[in-house]
Amino acid sequence: MYIISAYYSGLLSPRLTASAAPFYLKMAICAVVLLAPIIVWKLKYYNKMFKGADEVTGYITAISFYRDRGQVKYEYIYKNEKHSAKNRILKSGRTKYYQLGDEITLMVDPEKPKKAIIRDIYI
Repeated sequence: MYIISAYYSGLLSPRLTASAAPFYLKMAICAVVLLAPIIVWKLKYYNKMFKGADEVTGYITAISFYRDRGQVKYEYIYKNEKHSAKNRILKSGRTKYYQLGDEITLMVDPEKPKKAIIRDIYI
C-alpha cells in the first residue's frame, strides 16, 4: 500500500512523506496477524477433506458467473441420502465450461455429509 500510495501520491492525495511509512508497516503486520490463522485453517480443512473424504458423483443444478466470480450448486447422493451444496468459484480454464446438468466428482466429508467440495477445482 505504501508503494502504491507513493507512486500515485501526486494524482490522488498530497505528497506522501516518509512519516507515513510506519502506519503502512503497522497495517501490514496487522493484516498478517489477522489473516494468517484464517489461511492456516482453510488449508487444514482442505487437507482433511482430501485425506479423509469420500468421492461421490454429483450433478450441477445451477451455475452463475458475474465477471470472473461465480457460484455452482450441485446435488449428490451419499449413503442413500440426497444432499445439495454449493461452491463459490473463479472462472478459469476448468470452470468456465461447467454447465447445468454436468457430472462432477465431489469430495464429501464423512462426518458432515452436507459438506462437499468439487474435487477438480482444488487439484
